[in-house]
Amino acid sequence: MRRYADFSGRASRSEFWYFFLACTLIVGGLFTAVFVLTELDDIVGLTAIILAALVYLSLLLPQLASFVRRLHDQDRRGWWVLVYFLPLGLPILLAMMALPGTAGDNRFGPVPPQ
Repeated sequence: MRRYADFSGRASRSEFWYFFLACTLIVGGLFTAVFVLTELDDIVGLTAIILAALVYLSLLLPQLASFVRRLHDQDRRGWWVLVYFLPLGLPILLAMMALPGTAGDNRFGPVPPQ
């Protein structure tokens, strides 16, 4: 989380995928807990839904920033991150994240550390 909401510079594939995996596990665990808690009690379930939504929203900005830095590593503009909000946009964007970055420095900065 050193680069929380930092949209400048570049991110290596490993930096991106480790962060994406951590966010996915956190959100997946939260929504699993929400599913279980909504079966127990409506008030507890509603509280869990609100907390899970707040956590998801708090992770959205750093996730978008990591997508942008990864796009920069491929010498693409950060505006490509808007694909995220299209239907089927996330799988398309994730496929783009798997592509290698440019070799050497590019207009967004030096090669990120592996």
